[in-house]
Amino acid sequence: MTASSSTATPDDRIPLVLRLYHGALAASFVGAWALESTWREVHEWLGYILTGLLLWRLFYGVSGPQALRFATFIVGPRQVWRYASDLCHRRAALRTGYNPLAGWAIAGHMLLLGALACSGHWLTTDTFWGNEALQSTHALLVDAMWAMIVLHLGGVTLASLRSRRVLPLAMLSGRRYPH
Repeated sequence: MTASSSTATPDDRIPLVLRLYHGALAASFVGAWALESTWREVHEWLGYILTGLLLWRLFYGVSGPQALRFATFIVGPRQVWRYASDLCHRRAALRTGYNPLAGWAIAGHMLLLGALACSGHWLTTDTFWGNEALQSTHALLVDAMWAMIVLHLGGVTLASLRSRRVLPLAMLSGRRYPH
């Protein structure tokens, strides 16, 4: 399908379930962060919700629609480097769906969120309750996640500028645009 076509095929749409996942994941992380010091129990429940969402995405990334499986968009370092170089030299082709950098960003987000969820859960156990080193690690992982979010928003902004489309609208409408 070309970028100028007016009808969308199923592969050109972001499934509602994935858009809801994205919003719920973001809300869980931001909510847990915002409520950490005031409502500890809600903070923990939001962490468990985030963990469930992450596990669902892992399953969906292996068994969901072909275009949304990890094996489809997480490519080797050579392809990522080539795409990044082409992007820097303004010759990277616009793509519908995930580009090689986005694929690795998704993997990085998921690994970081997994580590954050594990460290948060461990802090609720008798073994690690009050463990300052683990608390520091958990806080460092939160800071790293915020850095990843800033990079994600920067990548979306860059892709929006390149494609001359407001790409975050795709999370509302489901319509994928070349970026």
